[in-house]
Amino acid sequence: MSIHPVIGLVLRLACVCLLLGGTQVRAQAPAPFPLPDLDLRTNGQVHAMLLQPDLRLIIAGSFTQVNGVERHNIARLLPSGLLDPGWNPDLPGEGIYALARDSEGRIYAGGSFSGTGNPVRMNLVRIVGSGVVDSSWAPQPDGPVHALAVESGENPRVYAGGTFQEIGGLAQRYLARLDGTTAQTDLFWPAAGTDGPVYALLFAQDDTSIFIGGRFSTMAAHQRRFLARVDLNTGITRGWNAHIDIAGIDPMAVPGVYALAQSGSSLLVGGAFRQMDGLSRRGLGSVGTGDTAVVSSWAPQLVGEFDTEPEVRALGVDSNGGVIVAGQFASVASTTRNNIARVFLGSSAVDLQWDAGLDGAVHAVEPVAGTSVVFIGGRFENANGQLRMGHAALNHVGQPLDRVANLGGDAGQVYALARHADGGVVAGGEFNLVNGQHGRRNILKLLPNGNLDLAWSPRFNRPVLALAAAADGAVFAGGAFNRANDLMRMRLARITASGGIDPTWNQGAWGGSISPSQVNALALAHNGALYVGGHFTGIGPSMIIGNVPRNSLARLSTTGVGTADSWAPAVNEGSAAAGTVRSIAVSADGEWVFVGGLFTSVAGQNRSNIAKISSTGVLDGWHPAANGEVRALQLTGTSSIHVGGFFQSIGGQNRSYLARLSTNVEVVSNWNPAPNNPVLALARTSDGAVFAAGLFTQMGGQPRAGLARLLASIIDPVDMNWNAGVTGIPYALLAGTGDLHVGGYYFEVGGQPRLGLARLPAPLADRIFSDGFDPYI
Repeated sequence: MSIHPVIGLVLRLACVCLLLGGTQVRAQAPAPFPLPDLDLRTNGQVHAMLLQPDLRLIIAGSFTQVNGVERHNIARLLPSGLLDPGWNPDLPGEGIYALARDSEGRIYAGGSFSGTGNPVRMNLVRIVGSGVVDSSWAPQPDGPVHALAVESGENPRVYAGGTFQEIGGLAQRYLARLDGTTAQTDLFWPAAGTDGPVYALLFAQDDTSIFIGGRFSTMAAHQRRFLARVDLNTGITRGWNAHIDIAGIDPMAVPGVYALAQSGSSLLVGGAFRQMDGLSRRGLGSVGTGDTAVVSSWAPQLVGEFDTEPEVRALGVDSNGGVIVAGQFASVASTTRNNIARVFLGSSAVDLQWDAGLDGAVHAVEPVAGTSVVFIGGRFENANGQLRMGHAALNHVGQPLDRVANLGGDAGQVYALARHADGGVVAGGEFNLVNGQHGRRNILKLLPNGNLDLAWSPRFNRPVLALAAAADGAVFAGGAFNRANDLMRMRLARITASGGIDPTWNQGAWGGSISPSQVNALALAHNGALYVGGHFTGIGPSMIIGNVPRNSLARLSTTGVGTADSWAPAVNEGSAAAGTVRSIAVSADGEWVFVGGLFTSVAGQNRSNIAKISSTGVLDGWHPAANGEVRALQLTGTSSIHVGGFFQSIGGQNRSYLARLSTNVEVVSNWNPAPNNPVLALARTSDGAVFAAGLFTQMGGQPRAGLARLLASIIDPVDMNWNAGVTGIPYALLAGTGDLHVGGYYFEVGGQPRLGLARLPAPLADRIFSDGFDPYI
């Protein structure tokens, strides 16, 4: 119940006098609670592997850790599968794409990176001894290196392919031969150069030529599409020509030759193409290595997922003559195989006993000579249901061996938080690995004590951006995904209390190919209805059948199949295009729905980025127009609402990024914390305190790095005694009683290291104003 306005004003003035007359208390940085303390990571991936004679395996790609131990893009595994603790070249950057070894045991690594040292070694290095970068050999290409081949001998020449324009101190595009001592480029090899990127290099068995794959149309002054054979001595393209063609290829594909392997007198060719020498070869084929390129009858046809263009990225021949075909596809020779298969070289048939059961693309394969073991690397998370993040060792039937090297990538991000019915916390975002050992694909649940819930593990194939938790333990998720576990779920899904995906509740948010759909906001009303906001044009179980028109805002049943009801205030931007809803707040009695986002009209009437709609779907006359996107809404009691976003004015008043409004009339409070950058999230604790998170570094003239506790005072609107700074960007807040969960993309909060998720102490609110009453409106 609100305090009488006169009494409230007197008490407020008394408090102000005490503050002005007292000593200012220095802001404290509250340390986060010990739990949760999770290492959230995206999935690391392997692009290249190299097995040394002593069976130590070098893996390279894009990752930041191996089994929780820091490693930048390259690491070595012992024969046991454990990480080699003494070998660490440390090559941070976008990634390493190619590896090679010379006869002296030196390792060459190419990619897009910058190593340590002075001067810094870029994109191509030689590694010696126990993982030390050779400072005397520095070709310094100005762009990524994607392929490497090294001659034998004491002073081996190094062949490098990629997208660079300069290397070894000279202008040389896409392909170069480097001196093994000086790293200088041979200006006359290849003769006349090439006109496109090179992605694969393989010495021919005759030791006088090299096969080159990539995305070029000419090689050494001769027309060769994607595949050529160049003489090692003269640098001239030989007459050998496989006549790669891409007629009829999916326009969304990136055509080229990306993988080469030899088996006897045959060259196996993989990539994205449609024909070889006039014969149908979809991404995979075999050609003779004699003087003329005779395409063989070996033709295991590939099909991509949802009939997209298949792509082969890696090839290997095992000890029993089987061909390991890897990349991104859904079937081989009419047999379902996700991204990897073992194919018989003689018959083109798939080995039906060998199936790795992967859930992501494969970029590298390394069969172990004399055994049935195959090492694989890529961007997958599981092999036959077992966690193998980015790397796995497979046995004779494709089952993963016990050796585990889970690769973590960049720091994960948390975009949404919700309180589970059991008192735990659900976090949605963009991450794949927790603490180096637990797979969690874009969503996780914390137990009430802050530990990871090991039994609750739904999976979403793309980021989760919005969450709403029901009293029965169910959780609704929205985002950019189209699959949940193994079910098609277009941007929306209902998760059961046990963590499974509800097989019945199935309502998707649909859009178009030019403007894909996305769900950004979810809110549950007290009657159980689910409000859904985002960017979409229809709601239904499919894009056609059962789809009902809804422009970026809808209300769904939380039971049964989740059907949308008749509540349909269309949100538009411009004359007809669907607008974008970023935030939804529902009044405690369920009678009013406030929406914020980026739009120009609601229900056919002008509304600038913020609106109020009744539960019957009638647009209210309340229109405090904001001149920029509204990202966050937080009701405070029954009479006021906090609004955060990218605006500079709202309700006709200058307010940068944050304002407090009356919910009944278009009046902006005199309260003005004036953050210096946008507010992305708002939350109110059960005792009434309001917190803001965003891109700001100042609030109310005080240093506040991304987080601030707000007071009701128009004189001192920011709590001077609470300053839990964030190193990074906080995206989501969840307030409880005396605590505040913060989700985002950050590395430190409250002076302590935290990756993406933390729980902070939140002091009790000013009880005088905690009911939302504002005497200044």
